[in-house]
Amino acid sequence: NSYHFDLPIIATDVVGLKESVLNNETGIVTPQPQAALIKNALHQYFEGNLKQRFAENISKLKQDLSWSHFANELTAFYHRL
Repeated sequence: NSYHFDLPIIATDVVGLKESVLNNETGIVTPQPQAALIKNALHQYFEGNLKQRFAENISKLKQDLSWSHFANELTAFYHRL
């Protein structure tokens, strides 16, 4: 997965891909697998200077989905019981 390298995903709205992308947060999802739409998404990414924002969002998502975060949340839940 490109998130390992803090890189966004540009995906089409097909099963399996769209679920792994937070649209306009960690990548861009196009509604159809058409070259023009993918070209527009690439243009949006590069012309919109989205690299830094997407990288920050990906880094936060990775932290939120990490085992250490899960363990901390589970421990906190246990202590609230």
